[in-house]
Amino acid sequence: MDASSTSPTPAPPTPPAGTDEPPLGAIGASRPRVEGTAKVTGAVRYAADEPMSELAHGWVVTSTVTRGRIRDLDTSAVLAMPGVLGVIDHRNEPRLNLEAGSFFGPDGGMHLLQSEDIPHSGRPIALVVAKTAEQARSAAMALRVTYDEEPHDVDFSADHPAARPATSHFGEDATFYQKGKDKQWDGATRIDWDLEVDPYDPLGTPDEAMSLYGTKHWAKLTDKDRGELRRHYASWQFSQFLHGEQGAMICAARIVESVPDMDAKFYSATQVMDEARHAEIYGRFLHEKIGMLYPSNDNLQSLLGDTLRDSRWDMPYLGMQVLIEGLALAAFGMIRDTTNKPLPQQILAYVMQDEARHVAFGRMALRDYYKQLTDAELREREEFVIEGCYLMRDRLRGVEVLENFGIPRKEAEALSEQSEFLRLFRKLLFSQIVPCVKEIGLWGERLQKAYLDMGVFDLGDSNLDLLMTQDEEIAEALDRERFAAEERERVAEVAEAIAEGGAAAS
Repeated sequence: MDASSTSPTPAPPTPPAGTDEPPLGAIGASRPRVEGTAKVTGAVRYAADEPMSELAHGWVVTSTVTRGRIRDLDTSAVLAMPGVLGVIDHRNEPRLNLEAGSFFGPDGGMHLLQSEDIPHSGRPIALVVAKTAEQARSAAMALRVTYDEEPHDVDFSADHPAARPATSHFGEDATFYQKGKDKQWDGATRIDWDLEVDPYDPLGTPDEAMSLYGTKHWAKLTDKDRGELRRHYASWQFSQFLHGEQGAMICAARIVESVPDMDAKFYSATQVMDEARHAEIYGRFLHEKIGMLYPSNDNLQSLLGDTLRDSRWDMPYLGMQVLIEGLALAAFGMIRDTTNKPLPQQILAYVMQDEARHVAFGRMALRDYYKQLTDAELREREEFVIEGCYLMRDRLRGVEVLENFGIPRKEAEALSEQSEFLRLFRKLLFSQIVPCVKEIGLWGERLQKAYLDMGVFDLGDSNLDLLMTQDEEIAEALDRERFAAEERERVAEVAEAIAEGGAAAS
């Protein structure tokens, strides 16, 4: 059996049956919308086209001043117009449990019509309700509003009267944002890219860790084939890391957009930069050191899609910070702690230092928020976690690698499942996820049964803070070792120069 030493060009993976996921390579291609013809010919019916009995319609009235307070709302003319059922504003809207001076409720969402204060232009101040949309819109124009207008304020100086310490809506100091700024680094300089990497043994993977080891296929492989197999496995693993980081960058940007708290937005902005740096580093390692790249795994694509499609701000945290990042931390850590190759060890240690911070922030944000959810809302998120964990469990099997070596997919799946190393690897992959899920309050009966089925239930009592501290210390120890080595080299160079100068003088 011989495998080519050139980069593989495996066909894009077929989407799972019954899904609408586009195949890889769809981006940038012209593809007609399946419902396009029906839409432009008027054949499609929209929700508004369906008649409903006793349906009321609303029209939102927004402020015409940039900043100030509502002195008076005169609704008499509105209520006298045909079809008008009522006007909802801050005077009759039921009160919510808002923090003093805040426009956010306990669920993290922005709530309107709770105060006469106008924080910005276009702020919704009333809702006119009528029997038809046209009646509501016409009546809204008759609403008379008197404002106590104030000058707009765009002063961000520290001595501003409204300035406050950087505390978080989630109940803890905004130390994560400060750490996010302090811990920024340049992958081009912190990592020693001059270190040599053997592309046919980039991670120092032992034979016993290969899925084919001990099978009839292993005996047929030449030494060259086995080196090529190691190259493919390393390429496949780091390619999945790369694609995960690309997805993490998009999810972090989504969190910046959707999370209601400004301090959380600040921290998440630093995470966008972290993920971009990680994608850059993994891409460089694959292209320069291994010379091979695999496409994204279907299961990762599916979980990323589910995470990004949900409009609720906590779902990108749950999908990315807890599931995808938690699994990545464990996978990175296994390779970091077992490889004897310095370059991948450096890469993984430094990336893990960032990722541990990301997971910790997600834990803090979700732990406080999930205390306020109903049982039904918690169950919904637990179902998401269960589905995501099964997807992630099946993500890192490397079946695609074996297929590239001529092994049929079903046999490749069976060989992967029989691998003792893969069983251990899978269990350790959940060492970060299970205790994190338990800590944030998603620990219902169905979720516990799922973890028992996966054989990872006992990981729920792991100490996440200790794991995070260890990741931080390992990265800092690598820095100290490298700086000490560089210092020794500089001292030796100076001593050599002095000796040469002394010899020349004599």
